[in-house]
Amino acid sequence: MKEEKHIERSQKKLQICTFWLQEQLFGVNILDVKEVGSDTGFTNIFHSSEEICGYINVRGNIHLVLDMRVLMGYEKTKPT
Repeated sequence: MKEEKHIERSQKKLQICTFWLQEQLFGVNILDVKEVGSDTGFTNIFHSSEEICGYINVRGNIHLVLDMRVLMGYEKTKPT
């Protein structure tokens, strides 16, 4: 029975959400992704640090929006 559980776990595939940033491909575990969408409308937080874009309401839950470019040391640009 222990062998069967080990086989079941090893056959599970890891799903990754990938994105391009400055011509480099990055990925995160899909379980860590809240939502993928093209709507970049978020509320600014005045006087916040440069890497904080603001916050967004996703189906009634407020989430902080961070600029991955700035966090990784790249120049800040407009969202695309």
